[in-house]
Amino acid sequence: MPILENIRKMAKANLSQWLNESDTPETEIEAKIRELETGAVKVKNTLANFVVTYKRMEKNILDLQTSVEEQSTRAEDALRAGDETAARRAIHAKLKAAKRVNNLMPVLESRRETYHELQESLVEIHSQLNLARSKMMDVRAAEIYCESDHKTNKNALSHSPEQKLHDPQIDEELKSLQQKISRSTPEE
Repeated sequence: MPILENIRKMAKANLSQWLNESDTPETEIEAKIRELETGAVKVKNTLANFVVTYKRMEKNILDLQTSVEEQSTRAEDALRAGDETAARRAIHAKLKAAKRVNNLMPVLESRRETYHELQESLVEIHSQLNLARSKMMDVRAAEIYCESDHKTNKNALSHSPEQKLHDPQIDEELKSLQQKISRSTPEE
C-alpha cells in the first residue's frame, strides 16, 4: 500500500532537526507546513475509508459467526426430525462459514494493526505540524523584532549626538542643576 508507506515516511521524518537549523527560510517552513497539512488530510481520508472497510469486514465476520450457530442448530433439529440429508447440508454450510471466519480473522487483525498505525501517524504528523507552525511564529516574531530594532537604530543614527543633547527637558534639568550648585558653593 504505497499511501501507507508515504504516510509512515512523513510521520517519521526528523522535522525538529530541520526546523532548528537557524538558516531555515520562512518560505521553506511554509512549504513544509503545506506538505504536512496535505499529508494530514490524506491520512484522515485514508483512515475514514479504512474504517468503512474494516467495519464492513467486522460485520461480515459477525454474520458468518451467527450463520455457524444457526447451521449448528439446524443440523441438530434435522437429526432430531430424522432427516440426515438436511443435517448434512446444515453441517456443510456450518463448516463452510466457520472456514471463512477462520480465514478472515487474521486479515481483520492485520487491518486493526494498520488502523492503529495510521492513527499514530496522524498524531505524529499533527505534532510535527504544530512544531512547524511554532517555528514559523518564532521566525515571524524575530523578523518583526529585527525590523523594529532596525527602525530604532535608524532613528537613533538620524540624530547627531549633539542634537540629542539640545533637548528642552535636558536644558531644564541642566538649569536646575546649575542653580543647585550655585546655592551650595560658598561665595569667595
